[in-house]
Formats: sequence, C-alpha cells, structure tokens
Amino acid sequence: MNTVSLALKLVFAVVIFELLIVGGTVIKCFDTDSCDENDSNNITLILNSIAAKSFALYAAEKGSAVKIKE
Repeated sequence: MNTVSLALKLVFAVVIFELLIVGGTVIKCFDTDSCDENDSNNITLILNSIAAKSFALYAAEKGSAVKIKE
C-alpha cells in the first residue's frame, strides 16, 4: 500500500509542477504580448495532459480507498 501512496504523491507533484509552468507561461504571455499560435497550442496540450493526470489521480485514489476498506 505504501508504494501506491508514494506513486500518487509523485503524480500529484508532477501535476503541480506542470501547473506552475503553465502559469508562468501565461503570465509571460500577458506581460510581453509575445505569444504566438505555437505557444497557445503548447499551453493547450499541457492543460489537456494535466486534466488527464488529474482524472487518473482521482480514480487511483478512489480505487486505493476501496481496497483499504476491504
């Protein structure tokens, strides 16, 4: 069970780090007005990745909680 907990914490840390990257990129875009279509597409792809990881994290936590109760 401890391995599952560590893996979930790692995924959570990766999602937080990616959110910091996206936030920094968006702030840079607003400050300098130098973002192009490529930057926009990259931000969109990272946000889609974060959404998928967040859903996987939620499902894994629910699954591990059910196993612990049994």
